[in-house]
Amino acid sequence: MGRRGPLKKHPVKGPPPVASVAGDENLLTPPPGLPSGAKRRYIEIAPILLADRRLLRETQATLATWCRLADEADRIADALEVEGIIRKGPHGTIIDGRCKLLAGIRSAMLKYSTALGLDPAGRARLQSAGIIQQAKTEAELEADALMAKFIG
Repeated sequence: MGRRGPLKKHPVKGPPPVASVAGDENLLTPPPGLPSGAKRRYIEIAPILLADRRLLRETQATLATWCRLADEADRIADALEVEGIIRKGPHGTIIDGRCKLLAGIRSAMLKYSTALGLDPAGRARLQSAGIIQQAKTEAELEADALMAKFIG
């Protein structure tokens, strides 16, 4: 139940529509110079963003940077897990400096995630700007087909 009454249920029939934008398939290949972990993430995420019209030439560098940061964060987190965060030093307890670095990387990743529309707030911002659009409902598709008959 929403604030304004019951939520409307939209029937979902078949797989979600996939947007195919001509000429954008070359955005699926990762840019040169990415580490192997970042390339794997890029290859995983790029098709999803391209299908949703969120991967454009302008956002490809942002995605590459996000993948690079995610790879770096994973490597730092793995090292901290193995070596430990807290160590005993000659003057007491020492917290590893990489913890602060990891927090900074995750903060930057959040900013890039918002720019790419990977979180709900970023997605809503991109939709309101008209960069990405929500998939049309079946009724809207039928109305478009009807208009096409009348137009030509």
